[in-house]
Amino acid sequence: MADEIDVSQAESDFLLSLRLSKRKQYQGQSAVSCIDCGDQIPVARRMALPGVQYCVHCSERAELSGSR
Repeated sequence: MADEIDVSQAESDFLLSLRLSKRKQYQGQSAVSCIDCGDQIPVARRMALPGVQYCVHCSERAELSGSR
């Protein structure tokens, strides 16, 4: 029989997978420079997120403000 911790973990795993499945998927060719601030986007970020257009700072700022 599952205890409260097991049930909570299963619910947490489900919610995380649901949230990740709705996450925006990047596709296409990545920008070399951020389209907001013009800073260079590191190669590792461009390889990890194909089609990325924003640097980490601008992406985080937009996510916090809810504009993207």
